[in-house]
Amino acid sequence: MGTKRKVGSDSQHAASPTNFQQLALRALNELASNDVVQLDQSRLLDAFCMAFTTQKQEHRQQVISYMRKMGIENDEIIDKIIPKAARRIGEQWVKDELSFAEVTIGAARMQDLARELGGSNERVPTTIPLGFSILLIIPKEEQHTMGAFVAADQFRRLGLWVHLAIAQDPKELERTVSSNHFTMIGVSAASRRSLQAVSKIIDVLKEKDPSIPLILGGNIVNLVENIETKTRADLVTSNPRRAISFCGLPSHSGMLDDPTEII
Repeated sequence: MGTKRKVGSDSQHAASPTNFQQLALRALNELASNDVVQLDQSRLLDAFCMAFTTQKQEHRQQVISYMRKMGIENDEIIDKIIPKAARRIGEQWVKDELSFAEVTIGAARMQDLARELGGSNERVPTTIPLGFSILLIIPKEEQHTMGAFVAADQFRRLGLWVHLAIAQDPKELERTVSSNHFTMIGVSAASRRSLQAVSKIIDVLKEKDPSIPLILGGNIVNLVENIETKTRADLVTSNPRRAISFCGLPSHSGMLDDPTEII
């Protein structure tokens, strides 16, 4: 993951902005001006990330206001912008351009925004569940859960019942699987530190019921080589529609036609 800052370096970090922060602040300053501006997607993501990792609430208000003016809908913010922004701040942490605290705070704020927009978006039609249930697992080793919550929301909008299992140990997961009828099990992991736990979970659940497809998603798929072999997952993908198709499940047409890969 690269060399992390030593204790006390966060104050140095704040006093000496990184290149990423400088570019993001420039984009935010343009949004704050009275001139009409139109940022490309990369610069909008920089501004969005900066707004959600700093303490200035006005920055977040500026970004949200800008997206409203540009006609960006709630579902696009939830399904595309937030996952990409979360991945971006994770990359900046690896590059030592954001502290772990900033990434944690930023991810939590983005997750709150996703919940807020998801609950208030009247333009997204309410989906009728198609009768199929899936289990989405977040290992207890995971510190960031936003990707899994975004994925769960997308699966629900595609017509599936979603049962979230957060920080359950393998024995608890066995009981969860035994007491429900799941047609798919997904494991969401973001970091290498979860690899051993993910492998254990998949081994236990495959032994419990090998007929249920086990799907692995999250940023871990971009970090670990040959992850299919190392975890024995039936499919490795962060695309909800691809996971549903692999399992042979029906979904609501027209929803998430081009879904962003979930972190």
